[in-house]
Amino acid sequence: MLIAREVTKEYMSGEQKIAVLRDVSFTIEQGAFVAIVGPSGSGKTTLLGLLAGLDTPTRGTVVLDDSDLGRLSENDRARLRVKRWASFFKAFSSFPR
Repeated sequence: MLIAREVTKEYMSGEQKIAVLRDVSFTIEQGAFVAIVGPSGSGKTTLLGLLAGLDTPTRGTVVLDDSDLGRLSENDRARLRVKRWASFFKAFSSFPR
């Protein structure tokens, strides 16, 4: 199961905070197939990075199989990704032709 609870991701641009995601919450049951769609710049790639443990949220939590990704070390998040995570990105150049 994958749970996002009030996930927010902000970046600094100079002295201004820019919120890419604000208070995103949902639960995805084990075995579900999910597509994340939206216009360019809506935060899809940022959300995928947070859900995969490639980055950590500014606020909120991401829980994968009872593990709070924000409390795991980078190495532990990588191990969990290898065992439990699959994603397909829109950048077809990432794949050999």
